[in-house]
Amino acid sequence: MKTVAIMSALEDAQRRKMPSFEVPIHGTTLPFALMEVPRLEFDESAPENAHQVLVRMEAFSCNYRDASILFTSYGVLRTLEKPGFMHFGSDFVGVVEAIGSEVTTVKPGQRVMPDSSYPQDRDPVVGDGIPSNKVGRGWLVFPESKLCPVPDGLDTVEAASLGINAQTAASMLRRAGVKAGSRILITAGKSNTSLCVAGLAAAIGAECTVLSTSPWTEEELDAVRHPTIVSVDKSSKPFSSEPLESLAARNESYDAIIDPFFDLYFMRVMRHLAHGGTYVTCGFKNQHPAQSDASDQGAQMPVSYLYEVLISAVLGNKTVVGNCIGLRNDLEAALEAVAAGKFHPVIDSVYSPDQAEEFLRRSFGAEPRFGKVVMDMRGGLHE
Repeated sequence: MKTVAIMSALEDAQRRKMPSFEVPIHGTTLPFALMEVPRLEFDESAPENAHQVLVRMEAFSCNYRDASILFTSYGVLRTLEKPGFMHFGSDFVGVVEAIGSEVTTVKPGQRVMPDSSYPQDRDPVVGDGIPSNKVGRGWLVFPESKLCPVPDGLDTVEAASLGINAQTAASMLRRAGVKAGSRILITAGKSNTSLCVAGLAAAIGAECTVLSTSPWTEEELDAVRHPTIVSVDKSSKPFSSEPLESLAARNESYDAIIDPFFDLYFMRVMRHLAHGGTYVTCGFKNQHPAQSDASDQGAQMPVSYLYEVLISAVLGNKTVVGNCIGLRNDLEAALEAVAAGKFHPVIDSVYSPDQAEEFLRRSFGAEPRFGKVVMDMRGGLHE
């Protein structure tokens, strides 16, 4: 199977006569190459494979965290005595090719996607969180408890764009107690997680207000059922406490605030959380030094303002929740919303392995981008 991997050096790929290229990601140029990966050997009767599943990838996509993993992988590769490579990617759809002797939840020929439950809530328990950060390898072996069957009516490319974002979004909405009529504020409006939050919240019947640093087209608004868009300044620094004037001018409070990047928004939005409301965050922007501007590095939350925020939380009976991915039920809830026609994943573009350079540039560098960028490994060029 044709795959793409990050290399220790472009020269190594050229020596091996691999098609190779470089892609700038957050200002750092990284080397990549295309390579063929054969089917993995898998003994279905081996005791160690009793609960294991061999999966052939059909499509995969990357998440925000994968950029940090690429930088880390490249750093490791550069320390090796011999040239090397690593695959990447965390969301996927694949086809079951073989199963161990005690596997009961999936069968050969069935499409599957990752169950990234954190903590894992299915037996056998083999580890919390994302099953693999290298799904672009093409062939992988997974524990059956880390796989979720793809519903028959769900397109392969759409399913490959859901996974972690949808599971995380559904978890945050659940933990925030969002229901029909809830007023919610969503930050980082065009991030993939926030697009899932907006779509799933609209499916529930919540009233959504979205903070965004860029304008939205009618087509983009249609994709997430026309939330209220509030424009904000893109130049804010980590842990800024400056008021969001456009939001303050609305003089509204919200039952829940969903924030993928606490280092950008936490201190600026808590004043807009209603009495008894819940703020939920699932991550932060500057996950690796390469993802930070020079002026951002070393930024810390001012203790004095944190004190004020926590006092307001106490007096307002407000709840602050940290959220890492979600549970199996959250993923299933998102898939049920898709099946019911209430929610649709947002796809920016689709590429084949032969378009790997464009795939990487679009995944990690292109602006404006709207939705997930997917690599369809089934072959053929895509428009």
